[in-house]
Amino acid sequence: MKRIAVLFGGKSCEHDISVITAVQAINGIDAAEYAVLPVYIDTEGNFFTGGNFDRIETFRKFVGK
Repeated sequence: MKRIAVLFGGKSCEHDISVITAVQAINGIDAAEYAVLPVYIDTEGNFFTGGNFDRIETFRKFVGK
């Protein structure tokens, strides 16, 4: 199985669009062929990875730890 990282978010004014696009891409990647590692970058520049990053609800009121 191949591995792929999806980096999204960031300090850009396009932050929210990046999140929406990443969630769509993560859900569109063939899970039988690729192991996906989603990496979210918040508006402060902090990096996060974890579960439920394939759901838009995760980012509505995201609070990093």
